[in-house]
Amino acid sequence: MPRVTPITSKEQVASEHQPIFDAVAEGRGSVRGPFSIMMHSPRCAGVCSPPATFLRFQSSVKPKEGELAIATAREKDCPFVWAATDAGRKAGTREEAISVVRDRRTRADSRRTSARS
Repeated sequence: MPRVTPITSKEQVASEHQPIFDAVAEGRGSVRGPFSIMMHSPRCAGVCSPPATFLRFQSSVKPKEGELAIATAREKDCPFVWAATDAGRKAGTREEAISVVRDRRTRADSRRTSARS
């Protein structure tokens, strides 16, 4: 159970902050993950959302590389981000790359394991 209740529906925020909720939901498809907590500080969510949305969905970084970069949150034991790794698979990130991050191995470790098989 989270220590802070995630804000995932527009009805959970004051009417003056609902445009911020709408902007976050529009840019990301819904309000979830870290943004559901940031909505407790609507100004913070409003400031953080545009650059985060740009970097994740509109930059020149291809989705499979971007999702792999996000998956490196494994190193910092970020459970939400790691649980969302399925987005990386859908974006085309290779399973080998995901397993290297998941198991905290290097790419060289992965090659050695493949060579032994």
